Amino acid sequence: ISSNASFRPNALVTRGELFVMAANTAGLEIASDDLDLDDLFGDDTSTSTGTTSTGTTGDTGTVVKAGDLAITLSPSSPSSVDLPASAEGVAVAAFDLTAGSADISVNAIKLTRKGLGASNAVSDVALFANGTRVSKAKSFNSSDDTADVVLSPSLVIKAGSTVTLIAKVTTNATAGTFAVELTDVTSSALNIIGTKVIGSSFEVKASVPATVVTITDDSSVTTPKLGTIQAELLKFKVVVGSLNHEDISLSEITLKEDGGIDETSELANVALYYNGTKVADAVSNGTKYFTFKFNAPIVVAEGKTEKFVVKGDVVGGAGETINFVLDNELDISATASKYGYVNITDSLVGTALTVQAGEITLIQIDPTNTEIRQDKNDIVLGTIKLVSNAGKSLELEKFKVTIQNTDTTAPVNVATLLENVELYDVTSGTVYDLNASAGTTEISYTEEVNIAMPTTGELTLAIRADTLDTATIN
Repeated sequence: ISSNASFRPNALVTRGELFVMAANTAGLEIASDDLDLDDLFGDDTSTSTGTTSTGTTGDTGTVVKAGDLAITLSPSSPSSVDLPASAEGVAVAAFDLTAGSADISVNAIKLTRKGLGASNAVSDVALFANGTRVSKAKSFNSSDDTADVVLSPSLVIKAGSTVTLIAKVTTNATAGTFAVELTDVTSSALNIIGTKVIGSSFEVKASVPATVVTITDDSSVTTPKLGTIQAELLKFKVVVGSLNHEDISLSEITLKEDGGIDETSELANVALYYNGTKVADAVSNGTKYFTFKFNAPIVVAEGKTEKFVVKGDVVGGAGETINFVLDNELDISATASKYGYVNITDSLVGTALTVQAGEITLIQIDPTNTEIRQDKNDIVLGTIKLVSNAGKSLELEKFKVTIQNTDTTAPVNVATLLENVELYDVTSGTVYDLNASAGTTEISYTEEVNIAMPTTGELTLAIRADTLDTATIN
């Protein structure tokens, strides 16, 4: 049928005609003037690749592409320079991907190694966006010099915005000249403007090796208990070689949590420490990778060793394992002081830690808001989670909580700030009024609650209170 077909009044509508009307209503473009119903709705022989479709995609129906995606070489793309052998994380091309009037999901990108020199001068390649690796490292195919790089999860480019993808490679010990070209894109875009975009040419000098930087395990860590705040999860050290007589600056590292724990709900506040000071909070995209961007680069001198510790709150996962490892050498961003490039040696094994739990584990959950207003009801001051592993019936007989005014300048009586302090069972919705003891800037609240604990499972209790309309504003 033609995409420009019109329909007679009161005529029956075929499924192909209905598709055209729906597409026109939604403002979508039809991929060709003549539509084949088998192409639209599939038949018994149609297949799906997961990123593009020749028929249907399982139960989700027909894939309809929409919008434009423009690809250009970014102004920030690196210029041609000579590269040392065996260097990791070398940025060789930057591509700007710009979405038109619709959001675009990019699923995969085909890169091609170009050049007249030895084809094995460069090996692995990976893509980075906003400083974070968004793909696994992929080797170039020896037969056609291509690498099909899958983005997982898909990279979403919002309508009217631009994302810069940086291609980083690993050079080998073989001399040669190469460039990296963005050859093709698999995406949700109907129209792709500008493929075969190529970066600058680089030459690998086999006679000049990059400075060796080794990441390896440090001393062992203690098996964490469920509910531990800022438990030590990994100790590692970074060692710099002396061959090129240069220091290195560390700016970022991404580690993979390779154990069985659910990192999205059972780990919290993961951070990296150096010399006892927190230097980076982890950023995770929910796929077991934790990126630590240092507040300021850390310099490791030639021939020296510096030590680091990964810490986190263990808020769940009794019996599960935690094991942080380096998934790829490209996940360390480091710059050498003289020649700029480093050769990362990954000797990090990690330690599989099994989360321990007693019969009852108490887990502290900080409140979402740390500032509260006057004359407000049911303000959550804090939440605790009690996890039972006893395998038998238990009862929480008595509860006590102490509230302290920590104002260091002019603390006032807690009773002039709060009233109606209570314990709230989040699961059952039951409220237990707590009785205040005598006190001023520190008051304890208690009550016999007699709450039945589940044989196995969790009990979540929130401490709530009302703020007085006369409460002092700090």
